[in-house]
Amino acid sequence: MENCKNPWKDGCQSENIKLYILVEGEKLPICKHCWSGIAEQKKEWGN
Repeated sequence: MENCKNPWKDGCQSENIKLYILVEGEKLPICKHCWSGIAEQKKEWGN
């Protein structure tokens, strides 16, 4: 199993992966808990 690799929250070890995001060309697994937090923030996604 792989662990969450949330780039804005070091140390999350959850294996409950909800989705993957691309950050600087790297595919990162994000858990359900972290994604809920990321989705609430004002992050700008783009190229």
